[in-house]
Amino acid sequence: MIIVTIPGPPVAKGRPRMTKQGRAYTPAKTRAAEGYMRHVISAQAGQPMLSGALAVTVTAMLPIPVSWSRRKREDAATGALRPTGKPDGDNLAKSICDAANGLLWADDGQIVHLTVSKVYSDKPGTVLTVEAA
Repeated sequence: MIIVTIPGPPVAKGRPRMTKQGRAYTPAKTRAAEGYMRHVISAQAGQPMLSGALAVTVTAMLPIPVSWSRRKREDAATGALRPTGKPDGDNLAKSICDAANGLLWADDGQIVHLTVSKVYSDKPGTVLTVEAA
């Protein structure tokens, strides 16, 4: 089992953009976030790439908005209130799974079981857990 913790607010995979010439490109914010995630994953992984079928769990810990009332912030911190808006869980998983390609596994096509959770936390970040399926 491999557990990687990526500090900082989770960033979802952005939709590809098109140039006037019809070429697709990844938005700069997504490229920068994936680069940061790759750096953290490579520093924490320290082992050969996994082969075969994989089960992956992504837990995105989103920051609690400071503009919320004290009671609402407390509810978010205890888990009584869960994030139901943006960013989408599937886009969060896509971002981190793409960043781990070539570091933890050869291709994210090896993932046969994927679980994504969004929670609020005082310490935003993403926890990636990988194990053989």
